[in-house]
Amino acid sequence: MLMDARTTMPRRDDAKEMIKIWGAARTSKGVRLNMKYASWAGTQECEAVITVIKPQESRVVADCGKVTNPDSALSRTQDGLRAPMFEEHIAATLNKRPFNRGNVTAKESALVMKNLPAMQGEALQMAADEAKLRAAAGRR
Repeated sequence: MLMDARTTMPRRDDAKEMIKIWGAARTSKGVRLNMKYASWAGTQECEAVITVIKPQESRVVADCGKVTNPDSALSRTQDGLRAPMFEEHIAATLNKRPFNRGNVTAKESALVMKNLPAMQGEALQMAADEAKLRAAAGRR
């Protein structure tokens, strides 16, 4: 099902450009999914990992990889924002229902709000570090 499924929808900021999600290849764990946010954008990948629970029951989760710096709230947020579009594509396909952009927005918003305090702290630290570097460079 996931190999043959295609999701196409207009972008929110440019209705002429389309977001496309499709099954690209079978993998040892499930199906590799691809997504393009616009005709000019690069292709993003995520794997739909299929786990058999019972003979007639499986669980499918999106595995979009992990960031190289898990200590950074910004990196964790960017990493987490990759999955919701793929997760909704998987759910809509397997439940034979239309893609619900509201589900994606809710997951993205919750993730950002959860990580916002830590991202703000990182931004303040980066600004302080930058100010120190500029001050040191000005003294030379």
